[in-house]
Amino acid sequence: MGDAVNISSAGLPSQKAGWVDGSHWLNEVREWSFQYEIEHMVPAKANGQLVTRSRCCFPEYTKEKLDHFGKHLVSVLLTSVFINAALMLRKWFLCYFVPPRPELLRKKYFSDEPDKSTGRYSAKEYLSHPW
Repeated sequence: MGDAVNISSAGLPSQKAGWVDGSHWLNEVREWSFQYEIEHMVPAKANGQLVTRSRCCFPEYTKEKLDHFGKHLVSVLLTSVFINAALMLRKWFLCYFVPPRPELLRKKYFSDEPDKSTGRYSAKEYLSHPW
C-alpha cells in the first residue's frame, strides 16, 4: 500500500533483503514510527498560539473560573479517550434504547436466497472489502 502512494520503505532494515512475513514487516514499521514520533512530533510554537486564540471562543465567566484548567482542556479536546468513550456511549444507547429499523428501511447487503448453482449467498454491494 505504501508503494502505491509513493511512501518509501528505504528506512526499514529489511527493505533490501525482504521480510519473512507480515508480522516481521509490521514490527519494523512500528519501531520506525516510534522513532519518527520521537524525532519529529515535538511541541511547536504555532500549536500554543492556536490554543491561546481559540480560548476567545469561551464565555468570560469560563475564562475567569477555569483559566488554568481551560488552557489544558483546549489543548487536549479531541483525544482518543474522549472519542472512544463517546462512541461506546453511542453504541450502548443504540443497543438498549433504539428499536430495530422497520423492514422497509433496512439496508440489505446480502441476497435473500442462495445462488441455485453454488448454494452461496452473495453481496449486493461491497462496502470496502469484496468478501
